[in-house]
Amino acid sequence: MKSTQKILFILFILSTVTFADVPRTLYTINASAETISKMDLNSKMITQNIATTGQMPNKILAFDDMIYILDSGTSDIKMLNPGTDQIVRTIVLTPGANPWDMEFVGVDRVYVSNWVANTVSVVDLSTGSIIKDITVGKGPEDILILDNLAFVTNTGYAGWGLPYEQGTVMIIDISADRIIDTIAVPTNPQKVVLAPDGRVHVLCTGDYVEHAGRVAVIDLQSGQMQNKPAVIDTIELGGAPGDLDITSDGKAYAIDWGDGLNGFLYAYNAVDGTVWHDSDNPLKVGPNTGQVLYDEHEECLWIPYMKEWGGDGYVQKFDVAMDSVVWISDVIGNGTQKITILESVTTNAADGADHSAPNTFLLLPNYPNPFNPATTIRFDLSSSNIVSVDIFNASGQLIKTLMNQPMGAGQHSVQWDGMDKSGQAAASGTYLARVKVGGEMKSLRMVLAR
Repeated sequence: MKSTQKILFILFILSTVTFADVPRTLYTINASAETISKMDLNSKMITQNIATTGQMPNKILAFDDMIYILDSGTSDIKMLNPGTDQIVRTIVLTPGANPWDMEFVGVDRVYVSNWVANTVSVVDLSTGSIIKDITVGKGPEDILILDNLAFVTNTGYAGWGLPYEQGTVMIIDISADRIIDTIAVPTNPQKVVLAPDGRVHVLCTGDYVEHAGRVAVIDLQSGQMQNKPAVIDTIELGGAPGDLDITSDGKAYAIDWGDGLNGFLYAYNAVDGTVWHDSDNPLKVGPNTGQVLYDEHEECLWIPYMKEWGGDGYVQKFDVAMDSVVWISDVIGNGTQKITILESVTTNAADGADHSAPNTFLLLPNYPNPFNPATTIRFDLSSSNIVSVDIFNASGQLIKTLMNQPMGAGQHSVQWDGMDKSGQAAASGTYLARVKVGGEMKSLRMVLAR
């Protein structure tokens, strides 16, 4: 598809989607019911079963004011409009590939890990097609996108009753969609997370029998030349934790399914490796849970759980300062397993601004958009902070860094002249402006039409 046609197609898709004011909302996958539920995080009001998923929904992701659901059984991606609670589009993936995780690598591309096919699919959302399948290791699961790189965990699962093969993390150059490095890690790596110090933490669940849970810490600039990613530390947690998240101040939490009565939460210092709670003295939360989601805005963890496997699901709020559960929702669905948070969307503001929570900064629409040759990106800081503004193309490649410096409170703007970092004119197409203030990040979709 030619670039001009592609731009028009994206604009057409966006024009057919009706947005409405949406408060800050938590969305859940209810695996048993194969439905989506939601909870207003301001009022805590729950609306059950707002939409139907495909078979075996395994990932829910909020991105660019839309909700994306990845179905492992029916091998598809569904797009849900949060303004209408309607599925507006379904993208068919490779049948039988068992897609596991998906992450955006640009404005309109996603990487999808395929657990059975041992591949990562590069999916063009504008056309609904698979551009390429990248062969990775056995049993790929989680994906982390970091600038121009994608980190993919390969579990090494060889089949029921068989020993796990070597766990690895493969690094993909997303500008070329090719593997550039492979790093050996402990048994069954299932989650990869970026820590505040820039190191990558890989949660390795173990084999549930002989090998227990551990975290491999990867430094991206190790070795004498300081240009080789390598494991520099291993943190012992025990148990069989399946998910991990890290707070903005470096407090890491790994969640273990538990013993049927309680789920177990392990905690450690992501900066120096000190373990506060492991399998010998875990923090106890609700049982039958496989996800932990850090919410910087409320300084808490949101943890879905089921009192009985496959039964009524709830969401618990865990205060990271108190290290305890402080609130539990009413029933939110049947078999609740995975969650995501959509920041508030306001469409009727007089200034046309994106009034997304929280209070760190407000990102306003760029103008003009579409643009040629330049556009202005505006933001409003509530207090002094470090601000970075980066431009990415539709393939997720870093085009140019416009700003990375301390800024005072108040309104600011920066202009992109449509040039890349080498001074060459960027081609017509869709671009993403990513604005990061402290630990918070927001983005704008922009169209350059030469």
